[in-house]
Amino acid sequence: MLKAGTSEQVVWRARLVLGCLLLSALCFHRAPGPVAPGSRVDDPTALLRGALHLWDPDSALGQLQSQSFGYLLPIGPFQWLMHAVSMPDWVGQRLWWCVVLCVAFLGVWKLANAWRYGVPWTRFAVALLYALSPLLLSGMSITSAEVWPLAMAPWVLLPLVTPRARSGWWRVGWSAMAFALIGGADPVAAGLTLVLPIVWLLTRRRDRWTLKVAAGWLGCVLAVSVWWVVPLLLVVEYGTPADRSAAFAQPRGEVDDLDEAVWRPWIEKQNTSGNVLVVPTAQPQWLDDEVERRLASGVGDRTLQQALVHAGVRYVVIRNDRAAGVPPAAVVHETLDEAGLRRVAHFGPPVGEYPSVEIYDVGGARVARLIPESRFVEVRGTTSDVPAVLSALGGDREAITSPDVSGAHGQLPLIQTDGLQRRELGVDQPAGSRAERVEVPAADRQPSALVLRNPQIGRSACLHVAGRSLCQPSTARDADEPGGLLRTVDLPRTASYELKGTALPQDGPALDRLLSGPIGVTASSRAVAAPEGRPGAVVDQDITTSWVADAADRDPRLTLTLPTARKLSGLQFRTASTLEAPTEVTLSFDGGPATASKLDADGYVRFGERMARTVEIRLARTDKPVAISEIRVVGADELRQALRLDDRVGESCGSGPVVKVDGKLTMTRVTGTMRDLLQRRPVRFTSCDPGPVVLQAGRHEVDVLTNGGLVPTEVTLTKAGFSDVSVTPVHGVNVWRPNPAALTLEVPTSSKPSVLTVAQNYNKGWVAYDGSGRKLTPIRVAGWQQGWVLPAGEEQLVNARFMPDRVYRAGLLVGSLAVLAVMAMAVFYRRRTRRSGHQLKAAPWCSSWLQRARWTREAS
Repeated sequence: MLKAGTSEQVVWRARLVLGCLLLSALCFHRAPGPVAPGSRVDDPTALLRGALHLWDPDSALGQLQSQSFGYLLPIGPFQWLMHAVSMPDWVGQRLWWCVVLCVAFLGVWKLANAWRYGVPWTRFAVALLYALSPLLLSGMSITSAEVWPLAMAPWVLLPLVTPRARSGWWRVGWSAMAFALIGGADPVAAGLTLVLPIVWLLTRRRDRWTLKVAAGWLGCVLAVSVWWVVPLLLVVEYGTPADRSAAFAQPRGEVDDLDEAVWRPWIEKQNTSGNVLVVPTAQPQWLDDEVERRLASGVGDRTLQQALVHAGVRYVVIRNDRAAGVPPAAVVHETLDEAGLRRVAHFGPPVGEYPSVEIYDVGGARVARLIPESRFVEVRGTTSDVPAVLSALGGDREAITSPDVSGAHGQLPLIQTDGLQRRELGVDQPAGSRAERVEVPAADRQPSALVLRNPQIGRSACLHVAGRSLCQPSTARDADEPGGLLRTVDLPRTASYELKGTALPQDGPALDRLLSGPIGVTASSRAVAAPEGRPGAVVDQDITTSWVADAADRDPRLTLTLPTARKLSGLQFRTASTLEAPTEVTLSFDGGPATASKLDADGYVRFGERMARTVEIRLARTDKPVAISEIRVVGADELRQALRLDDRVGESCGSGPVVKVDGKLTMTRVTGTMRDLLQRRPVRFTSCDPGPVVLQAGRHEVDVLTNGGLVPTEVTLTKAGFSDVSVTPVHGVNVWRPNPAALTLEVPTSSKPSVLTVAQNYNKGWVAYDGSGRKLTPIRVAGWQQGWVLPAGEEQLVNARFMPDRVYRAGLLVGSLAVLAVMAMAVFYRRRTRRSGHQLKAAPWCSSWLQRARWTREAS
């Protein structure tokens, strides 16, 4: 060891400072701006304030906050300090990396000195190599919460092994304090730092003094861990699997996006109630499944908006700066536009076609509702089925899934969903075999309605942005069941059902025929099957739709066929500016000889007047696939007709999907417009026969088959009269939050038993009492939402509290006092006692092994 006060020690201290400066320079060597998400906190004050309660009402529609408490020490206070002095995020993060690397470097240096490892230069090199190890440097691209325990690990062991004269309580106190400074952001990594001290203590002589030190050390370590161990145990007890996993690792990769402080104040100024859904980000699994399915389809309808309203969502925030291209931004925006959501604000520079952040208004969301029990139905299916079921049934209804229905009063109308048997390729296969579904028992009650769903409706290759079509083959996605819905239904009794459903236009020849005009057009190939890219798009008087040849087409051709022969004198070609326009064409009339011609500046090819009915157009191949948006036929241009997008289509019987019940055909008719077909919007279909579909008791095969270019996406068989909803209204309920873990609800007068719902995730820890102090029965609504059964009564205040929060706060308080007590012991306990010079000596077997290792090293 170096002697204090010597010039050599001063030199080495200067070298240690230089080493820290080099590590700091390495941290700041990277380009400024990007911030690793795991080390970034948009609002450290809110993070630390939220850590004082176990329930977090602002994230994922209410959940256990399973990360904040772990950042109470030391990462959270450091972030708060950086924020308080208005330090840029990327600078604050680089400074934290400097702390991490320098702490690791100095810790190993001191530990090597304590063990008298090698000479000073080798100790310096080992310490520097440890700080520069790939494991520690990985914290510069991911979250430092994973590597901070590695940096602190030498300091946990150092007080125990130091050769200086120190008392036992001084040693265990400072070792425990070093462990306390690791924090609980990553409990697994923190626990691993105890392995070396435990191994070191187990290899000491087992005398009375050593056993006291070991017991004291273990007690102090447990004491300084109470503040995060108690919350962690509560997360395990009361959290969902997603909540529990959140406490371990973090999002990876760097982001350089718009700070939340830029757009969140706008929402807070609106003075409206409701949740905020941020896309993309981590959301509850039920919501991810349904919303992601809709957003990824490019098809919006009332189902999406209704799912958001029932979830109490008022605003949808689209983070285009975090979208990562999945699903494509244009798909998300087309879905939102068609669903009727209105963009009310946007922030930040453009990311592709869109601003960094956009805010959409969902409409009248209600955070809490009082719903009469007469409006509830039992859904035998999965939570993801609920929004579509409620939309299909119509009316202001609410659902309780079968596993949760026991808390309701009486028997609710049964709705059977795709827990039905699903038949594929002639083989009976339970829908529950899909990973996201659960098997349900055979129907033991007569269902009031049967709802069949196509779980993935697919996606067209063409999207619509700012009134123009964007077509990419890679955008297309097949439907889960493109041929239709094949189901097996078991009914206990005979019943009559009314049939209705929705279907989506299917890209392909059948849809092209529905959109065809007087001029027939065929092509050698096409890049996309979507109707916007059909060959007939060249004569629809719409510059936003274009035919594009397939990239592999070596001889791209178009053939125009007129109803009768006409006198033709020229063709004019027009192509959207974003596509590859032809410069030379070869024309052949009625199968005659081919003539090559170049297009003039206006896109014209002129020729002598001639009678012809068919014109074959060969296009010169270029590096990019050739495209044509419009062809004007001089001499027959009046036949080039625009689509009448508002015209009704498919109202004749047989125009919709074909329904087969045990082989018996039922034809349907469609209600839709030409615009619906062209832009792939949902259309409704009903049975041509005004009478109901009669299903006898027993097993039935129900097939709803694709027909006329329309793929069934949802079919509902409803008992007559079931659509009538009770006149008892659904009331909105005013809600206050005295603190994150408490609710006060102002419930209006109700003449019938009702269910009080709050748009937050259900958790068994929530307990509610009515105005008389009576405990209410909890019930899970829609498979996810918090609810309580409320008897009829006068206007009253209902108080709800998340009961584990009391234990959580008590754990924080006791843990804080324990940390302060151990700190006081470490700081104020006498360093020197009569046993101050006593070292924790190695056990005999360990001493002999170390001696042999030393002899071997010296001999070599």
